[in-house]
Amino acid sequence: FKAFENFSKNNMLIEDFGLAGYSRTISPQLSFFFLNTAFCSCGGYNHIEDQGHLKVETSALNDWILKNDGKKKVLVMHHPIEHRVDDCQHEILSLLRSKIDIVLSGHTHYEIAENIDNGDGVKYLKMTSPQLFSSKGDLNGYSVMRFDERQLEEIQFRQYSGRFNKFLPGLDFSGEGSGVQRFDKS
Repeated sequence: FKAFENFSKNNMLIEDFGLAGYSRTISPQLSFFFLNTAFCSCGGYNHIEDQGHLKVETSALNDWILKNDGKKKVLVMHHPIEHRVDDCQHEILSLLRSKIDIVLSGHTHYEIAENIDNGDGVKYLKMTSPQLFSSKGDLNGYSVMRFDERQLEEIQFRQYSGRFNKFLPGLDFSGEGSGVQRFDKS
């Protein structure tokens, strides 16, 4: 993994890169943590499924939470929470209790943006982005999040049109003709 770490630090200019994850503060009010959920992934090797079997190292995540008190915090990871072993799921869910505001993930090849309230003090925005490329015949696209200071205002979805050979507003992702999902400022 040393070559990947060197590439990340030297070519991608991620000075604080760590195999477990790293963070970026993009404004005084907004910070992101990129948790490496693929580190222990089997990727389907020998028909081993990742769902329910992944573990993650969370000490860097906990340090980031402490260093960013008062900021809007966004956790970014490839695999959704449900792909972790039970103890890792419980740890991540406990960190979501007023410590992490938005969770972004991928892997599942479907998109969702919804407010989660499990009734146990865990409230957050869960967003799974659409896949940018897939050879499986899936609908391809991407999303752009727009913030006003700390508040998420909207998510702009874009979907690829093979007919026009370009990205268009993602109405199939958002359910809106504009391809935009807006959020209340409450």
